[in-house]
Amino acid sequence: MITFKTVTKQFKNGDYGLKDISFQIDPGELTVITGPSGSGKTTLMRLLTREYKPTEGEIEFEGQMIHNLSQGKIHNLRRKVGVVFQDYKLLHELNVWENIALSLYIMGKSQKEIEERVTDLLGLVQMEEKAWLFPSQLSGGEAQRISIARALATAPSVIFADEPTGNLDAETSANIAKLLHKINELGTTILLATHDSNVLDIFSDHRHLHLNKGVLEEDTGNSKQTVGSRNNKVDKSESSKDKNKDEKSSEELDQTKEAKDEDTKKDKSSKVDKSESPPAEEASSGKKDTQTKETKKTRFKLPKFFGK
Repeated sequence: MITFKTVTKQFKNGDYGLKDISFQIDPGELTVITGPSGSGKTTLMRLLTREYKPTEGEIEFEGQMIHNLSQGKIHNLRRKVGVVFQDYKLLHELNVWENIALSLYIMGKSQKEIEERVTDLLGLVQMEEKAWLFPSQLSGGEAQRISIARALATAPSVIFADEPTGNLDAETSANIAKLLHKINELGTTILLATHDSNVLDIFSDHRHLHLNKGVLEEDTGNSKQTVGSRNNKVDKSESSKDKNKDEKSSEELDQTKEAKDEDTKKDKSSKVDKSESPPAEEASSGKKDTQTKETKKTRFKLPKFFGK
């Protein structure tokens, strides 16, 4: 699914983000990428999303050599690789619902599809009651849950979570780790970059890639922690209601993936141009229960500045 073959990334100032690294990720894996700040974790993410191009080597994703992709095709790649950031990167002028729905609107999804998808994702991350709040009204853990839901909006085959618990306390970090584990069990490949000791302990039985100063020092190997596997360090006790909700989420995620190829052909969204520079690390109150029902009924209303 993902193959890095002797990949090196050197910046214009002479610094190395990665040096001659090679590894392969299979579909359905949950792989932990470890290493101190500045070790190359964020550089790896930016290479996978083609924000960076490798100085040397090859990067293959789902049969495509992404280092050779033309600018006009990069946006299609980024719909297949969802990114969760340490600092959330939510749009503060949009509420929770709108943050999740934005990418679907850009893709040209119908009003009905947007409503169903956003409602499903809010249920998956257990944030239905926060749908109409703005990012400034959320706790760190809540904001990260919305960031995860937004990353899942386009039904990507891979989620790259870049230090998703870096700004959170230990208990909240554990909850975010459990949520990522659940998403992996629903079929999404997870790459989790972290040096959070609590998260590393939770995922100690999974494959680890350890980076240090851009060098892949250790690969514990594919432990086959794929869909349906169980990690007894993660608490997965759920009510039957939650299980039914997860099953529904899985079905709708699959349906969205099947429809995505056709929708992509019609998409007219503009591509995103970003300048290459070393990553920085390398140089509340809720609503009442009735709001849940309102969330499922109310269609997404586009902000005025989205207007056609």
